[in-house]
Amino acid sequence: MDFFELMPYFLLVISVVFIGMSLFVFLRKKPLILNFFWMLLILFLCFFPQILSSIQMFLKYPSFIGILPAFMFGVFIIWLLFMMKGYRIYGVDGADFQKSLIEYLNDNHYEFEQNLSTLKIKNPEIELSISIQSWIGIAQLRFKGKENHEVLKSLINDLKKKDIKANYIFPVFLL
Repeated sequence: MDFFELMPYFLLVISVVFIGMSLFVFLRKKPLILNFFWMLLILFLCFFPQILSSIQMFLKYPSFIGILPAFMFGVFIIWLLFMMKGYRIYGVDGADFQKSLIEYLNDNHYEFEQNLSTLKIKNPEIELSISIQSWIGIAQLRFKGKENHEVLKSLINDLKKKDIKANYIFPVFLL
């Protein structure tokens, strides 16, 4: 199977996933919280036909130029693996998300120190990196340093239960 036969199927799957993500935000009127693995899988599916095509070309006509695209996409996917670790939140209102996060920390009696893009919880000692692009409605939560999965899972489960106001710019963009 070559690139042009395979590409429409992958584009269809990716389009359905993106439409599903946007409909989730519209219908539930809540942000969508995803583990980084799922977004990494979607991005891998976007690049897989090009990688496969490059490998097939290399097998027919062995040369460095033939395998270079597959190698570059592989390096890009590995880079994304390290950059996207944590949780991504789509369709979130920045101010309401920050209020819910602080409310969670206060309800669970965590002592914390908040900086511009980090949140340090003192007991247990955890440092979270928080990135919020409130104009488009995307946030990312990830650990810096030592991980404590129980606290992060508890935080994510609590955020999923809360009524965080949705921002509809990103879902409209996905549609």
